Amino acid sequence: MMYKTTSTNFCLLILVPVSLLLTYPFQITNWLYLVTAIALESIFVHKVWLLMQSTSDLELARSLFKYSIIYMMLLSVAIVVDCLPIFN
Repeated sequence: MMYKTTSTNFCLLILVPVSLLLTYPFQITNWLYLVTAIALESIFVHKVWLLMQSTSDLELARSLFKYSIIYMMLLSVAIVVDCLPIFN
C-alpha cells in the first residue's frame, strides 16, 4: 500500500509542473491553456487526494480513471484552441 501512495504522490508532483511548463518557460501556449490546465489539475488533484484517503473505494477509483481520460482530452483541446490565431 505504501508503494501506491508514494508513486501517486510522485506522479502528482511531476504532473502539475510539467503541464504548466508549456505556458511560462517555453511560451508555447497562452493564458487560455494556463487557466484550463489549472482548473482541470485542481479537480484532478482533489480526486486523487480523496482516493488516497479511502483507497478501497472502487467507485471513486473508477471516477478518477474516467476523469483522467477526460482530463487529457480537454488539455489537448485547450492546446489546440489556444494556438488558434484568434487567441494570439
